[in-house]
Amino acid sequence: LKYYGFLDPALGKSTTRDGDYAAIVTVGRDSHDTLYVMDVWMDKVSPMHQVEHIFNLHQHYNYELFGFENNGFQETLSRFVKDEQKIRMDRGQRWQLPIHKTTNTSSKHSRICQLEPGILCGAIIFQQNLKEAFYVQADEYNGNKNRHDDGLDALASCAEMIRKLDTGISGMRTIKRRLHRTGF
Repeated sequence: LKYYGFLDPALGKSTTRDGDYAAIVTVGRDSHDTLYVMDVWMDKVSPMHQVEHIFNLHQHYNYELFGFENNGFQETLSRFVKDEQKIRMDRGQRWQLPIHKTTNTSSKHSRICQLEPGILCGAIIFQQNLKEAFYVQADEYNGNKNRHDDGLDALASCAEMIRKLDTGISGMRTIKRRLHRTGF
């Protein structure tokens, strides 16, 4: 499998019940283009800790490409990524991570709804040991009325990023060529 990841960032307001979760999804893709949802991490931690967790997962999965939303405050994540890369490089750890910043223009609901055909036809398969909180979000999802849908949004964004990588949409062709040149 080749692994891809995506972060749906949040401000990390752990003191409020309604605050968003940060969600990192890890998806493996086989040679037949089947997507395997390997891991969904959700927590209410600071953006700096979200980036640290990305690199912890990268140590294990060696991502081909990792994406995150670049809408609004999320663009500050780039600074945290660069800081974490320097820390990891100084420690002799895996620090090179191909990053794709996404500016979402479609609604979260429409992105999540695009998962359904792939799930129904078996093109998206879920590990059995995913966190219960992710399945609760999926079971309770009913459009724009959900309090928490962060794991689903991260998965939808990751699947879309992989699709764009294959079709060359939105400048992804350049990233694909760069990945092949650098061995990532």
